[in-house]
Amino acid sequence: MKNDHSALGSLRFHDGVGWLGSIGFQRITARTTDVEVLRKVFSDAGASLLPPIRPVDMDLAALRFDSFLVARFTTRSLAMEWTRARPRSSRRFLALFVMSGAVAVTTDVPRTVVENNGVFVVRPGSDRIVTEFLVPSEVVVFTFDRDEVGGLSEGPLSPEPMSMTSPVLRSACTFMCGLVDSRTADDEGNVSVLRELTRGMARALVQEASGVAEQADDEFDRIILILKRNAHAPSFGPDQVSEVLGMSRRSLERIFSAHGRTFAQTLREVRVEAALQLLREEPPHSLEEVAERSGFGSVDSLRRACLRHLGKTPRDIRDAGGLIESPSQSRAS
Repeated sequence: MKNDHSALGSLRFHDGVGWLGSIGFQRITARTTDVEVLRKVFSDAGASLLPPIRPVDMDLAALRFDSFLVARFTTRSLAMEWTRARPRSSRRFLALFVMSGAVAVTTDVPRTVVENNGVFVVRPGSDRIVTEFLVPSEVVVFTFDRDEVGGLSEGPLSPEPMSMTSPVLRSACTFMCGLVDSRTADDEGNVSVLRELTRGMARALVQEASGVAEQADDEFDRIILILKRNAHAPSFGPDQVSEVLGMSRRSLERIFSAHGRTFAQTLREVRVEAALQLLREEPPHSLEEVAERSGFGSVDSLRRACLRHLGKTPRDIRDAGGLIESPSQSRAS
């Protein structure tokens, strides 16, 4: 590959104002195998390459205007880190479009692998973002300030990669590619029009990711219902839930992670609530029957779970007439 740095400029990020202090367009293009060139490009944008640094082979085109940064590049395997330590960086969304290949993203959620025609959106925050290009990949990166999307910046986003089969995401990717590939004159009129179009795309991206997050909430509610119907079976677990919902174990785990919970913790709470209801009934059930009907394998398992989630033993709960908050009531309060 022949190196071409003729259009290599600077996307210098200013700590005080981010990119907001720059007027008009800034473009860079580079075809390079030079690690130091890449190190400079990413450093200017607030990111850094992570070891081990392998031989690189990158074709890069990027555009910066107002608070927007769009970059399209193809590269071999490499890893980079965006610390988001700068004040303005923590205000920025990041959208990753993987047109081919596979890219792993690690932030405050578990490691997410985004593959062919996948899209992943990371919300503003101070957690670092590590991006690993697992195989030769072609990607578009789009970052923007949260002010560009107004109140949409507060809602939850999809914990899973989305698919470019969505017309919204496919259109957004096409638009971003057009921005960085265009070589038309960048006059002020174009800037004004493109500013509005790009802001609209940013809002559409966040709305799409928020819609998927709402769907994930619906799935979580379905999971809780499935647990309540089946928790009495001691062998019931995540494999059975995944089969009922037609999703992978990994997808199931991500839904729980998005709610700050684990499957095991939630299943125990559902069983404790079932046991609490049985302990309130008259005439009283034996503790063996309560354990069996609530899905605990033994009275000892029931006792440990009640102590963990309610702070009392089953016998104490019964002696108090069952007047104790269930785990779901405790969370609500």
